[in-house]
Amino acid sequence: MVRKLLQSLGFRNTETKSRQLRERLEFAIQQNLGQREARSNREH
Repeated sequence: MVRKLLQSLGFRNTETKSRQLRERLEFAIQQNLGQREARSNREH
């Protein structure tokens, strides 16, 4: 019973999860780029 509930919730949440992961990845990439830019600015 619990497994069925989790499965139904999981299937419903796959889209939101993928969206959240994508947003998190984009945010991390932006942060990394910002850190890289800050570092290069310090070096120059």
